[in-house]
Amino acid sequence: MIRNYLLIALRNLWRNKLITSINLLGMAIGFGVFLTLMSWVRFDGSFDKFHEDIKRMYVLNIRINLNGSDYTSQRTGGVYSRALVEFFPQLESSCRASQPIEFELGIPVEDGDEKVPMKYFDESQVVMVDSNFFSFFSFPLVSGNPEEVFSARDQIVITESLASKLFGEKKALNQQIRIGEGGYFTVVAVAADPPVESTYQFKALLGFHVLEEMGYPVDEYGGTMYYNTFKLAEGSNLVALNEAINKHVEENLEDDFYSWFFLDRFDRMHLHGEEKGIIGFILNLIMAVVILLIASINFVNLSTASSSMRIKEIAIRKSVGAGKRQLVIQFLSESYLLLLVAFYLGFFIAEHLTPLSFWSFDVYVEPAPRGWGFWLQIVGIYLVTGLLAGLYPSLKISGYKPLSFFSGNGNGNPNAGRGSRRVLIVLQFTFSIILITVSIFTIRQFTYLREADLGFNREDVLYIRTKGKMWDSYPVIKSELQQLSFVKGESSASEIPVHVNFGEVDWGERDGDHNKFARVI
Repeated sequence: MIRNYLLIALRNLWRNKLITSINLLGMAIGFGVFLTLMSWVRFDGSFDKFHEDIKRMYVLNIRINLNGSDYTSQRTGGVYSRALVEFFPQLESSCRASQPIEFELGIPVEDGDEKVPMKYFDESQVVMVDSNFFSFFSFPLVSGNPEEVFSARDQIVITESLASKLFGEKKALNQQIRIGEGGYFTVVAVAADPPVESTYQFKALLGFHVLEEMGYPVDEYGGTMYYNTFKLAEGSNLVALNEAINKHVEENLEDDFYSWFFLDRFDRMHLHGEEKGIIGFILNLIMAVVILLIASINFVNLSTASSSMRIKEIAIRKSVGAGKRQLVIQFLSESYLLLLVAFYLGFFIAEHLTPLSFWSFDVYVEPAPRGWGFWLQIVGIYLVTGLLAGLYPSLKISGYKPLSFFSGNGNGNPNAGRGSRRVLIVLQFTFSIILITVSIFTIRQFTYLREADLGFNREDVLYIRTKGKMWDSYPVIKSELQQLSFVKGESSASEIPVHVNFGEVDWGERDGDHNKFARVI
């Protein structure tokens, strides 16, 4: 019986090749794009979920009012990690991490018979952390003991990729690395590279004491330089704790600008932090749902339209004894068979389109495993779409009396269900307008970012970021540049004009000390 239904379904689909092809391709492309966009949604929503205690991990935020506008940062002063754990028993443990800092890494090498004193590499993802970093977070070590890292001042942890870059096939453990002008550090552990879905990205880790030796304030209430992360005891009242934290800060912080401190979940940093990943998350989700709805409605409309062309076929089958149940099963089998092929093609499209979309944004991520939740959603979409596409026309047409199909009266009129189709068409156009509006909004935003008037001419402007001792030679570099005929002008700054940063400057602390702020030529 099932075999007969499938054979008849295949024959009917083949007989109407044009409508079948249009319906098949429309649903396949729509479903493939839906899967691709949902891959981005899952990617953005999966950040930092790999940490074992992620549900108890909270990062300290500060909201500052500057000239009437609120600015929120996940970076605060260096003292909070220690002070808040001492004052509030609800905070069981803490760990600090700095922003990534760029250093010049040097390693002694030998090139054949010629001894080269030092080979240098520029690395922009060097992070200073507390000694409990690997017990607090779930970043695995490939080699080395996590209990012994940063037990001494001259220790460094590097990732597998950096170890391969610096030492090739040689073992990295116990190798010496020179960090800028700060002396030599010994590799005591090699860590696995952080997942792409990690807010913290690093290539090398140094102890937090290195910052103090470099002159950075690491034990003050002021400043927005460090990420202070805490593990909250279960059952703690977060609202009351935030109130208590602000009261404690008011007693110790002397800054005269308005600020509000609060703990927020660590796994919200990517979506709700300074990067504002929630915007892309919502846009991708809206476009994915709208595209799937458009494709599904189009599939239902074409299936309904093609069924109305089979009036006489249904009349003859009913005349020879076919029951309503048999006709319903026949229409549903055709609908689900066509939809099954469309979903298969959609998966094929998504498998090739998803990596391209990620690579276009320089995101290299392994395909996420598809668990039961994912497959249940796909089965649900499949069942609902197939039911809508096959059940309505089958019930409508199979309910007509056989003689009415040939007599031409109202009961057999194939246009009797035109009202329902009009509703679906209106919905399809509505969702299409929503999709077009969102797309135009997104395109205009990217266009604005590329073409906005920044107050200076960006054409023919070259910048060079200074490294190591390069700034000490700036007068010589400036003189040489001025002698070049194609150089119209030259200047220096702490950052390129389009880079926006927030920080603070202390003065009068130590007489005679000075610091070079210019880092860009």
